[in-house]
Amino acid sequence: MRAKALLGALIAAHLVPSVAAIGPLRRAVLPRLCGVSDRDHVALTFDDGPDLASTPQVLGVLAAHNVHATFFVLGPQLAAHPELGWRIVDDGHELAVHGWSHAPLLLRGPRATVTDLRRARDLVTSVGGQQPRYWRPPHGIPTGAVVATGTETPAAAPPSGVVFAATTVTWPIAPVFSAVFACVPL
Repeated sequence: MRAKALLGALIAAHLVPSVAAIGPLRRAVLPRLCGVSDRDHVALTFDDGPDLASTPQVLGVLAAHNVHATFFVLGPQLAAHPELGWRIVDDGHELAVHGWSHAPLLLRGPRATVTDLRRARDLVTSVGGQQPRYWRPPHGIPTGAVVATGTETPAAAPPSGVVFAATTVTWPIAPVFSAVFACVPL
């Protein structure tokens, strides 16, 4: 009986943070996590890269308009193209962690989640020259494993800032830039 209660508590601790993925609830309870603030700014972010086909083009457009962004990268993509990570940083942008794999964290155990985040964080630190400040969970769904690791020492924990977008837009593959500028005038 006691073991069942403990197991239930552990499962709840793993799942409860995932309610932050429910937009209306997140905006009502945790407005800062979804980008709601009293500041008049926009945070431009890109996920799932870096990508040889699109990242150089995106960097060129950002440079032409003197706009900076945060790139939430996946470990295998960055490992395959560290030169793109260097360019992102050299161009004045920020590298951040999206994870090693893009698997939903709810489907992974705490140990696998922490290992995934540390591995990605370590690579981003190595390529970017500093520990990343931000992390965006795959599919926007955090878990208790991530919350628990935040209590560790900063050098051991994944990046502490969890960032959710107030509005996300999946841009069409071509032409990306005209679609961006049609929606986000500069």
